[in-house]
Amino acid sequence: MSKKTCFVVSPIGEERTEIRKHADTVLEHIIKPALESEFDVKRVDEIYHSDKIDEKIFELLTNSDLVLVDITDNNPNVFLELGYRIALNKPIIYIRQETPENIPFDIRTINIISYNIKDGGEKTLRNVKIAKERISNTANHLKYSPHNNLKKENLEEILYHDILEIKTTVNNIFNNLNKFPSLDDKEDHHNPF
Repeated sequence: MSKKTCFVVSPIGEERTEIRKHADTVLEHIIKPALESEFDVKRVDEIYHSDKIDEKIFELLTNSDLVLVDITDNNPNVFLELGYRIALNKPIIYIRQETPENIPFDIRTINIISYNIKDGGEKTLRNVKIAKERISNTANHLKYSPHNNLKKENLEEILYHDILEIKTTVNNIFNNLNKFPSLDDKEDHHNPF
């Protein structure tokens, strides 16, 4: 059985920057260990393709079973991709480095899993363990559509067959209803009126 897919959206930054080091640490020590037993976990810079980068990102946002979004630092690109995924109404897990910075108002009520890789030592190890468990447990409780990774042609074929089944069911219902005489057709011998 093939694994489900998880696309990771996060600030990535240029190589050897603090943003990239942070993103790589979170990916390798929190996200992948939490999900890779059930998911093929990829971030856009790990995917080799010849498409335009934005087309590839939107394809992954559309077709991945799960999107895990790191909203650390309120990156505008991350929020654009998050908004696109929200519009698709497909599973999302939100994570964020603990910080005193406010979470944007529109998503404050969403369950956001916090992690902290900046404290160091035992505190960080405990925090990472808790974050991995929460991510894994959340992923296990989400509902995934079996149609997420289907090509357009396959999806059209499935929808066509589903519509035929619905049509057959409706026809059967009408045929069964027609077997019963209507109330107008019945003569009620016991009714004096």
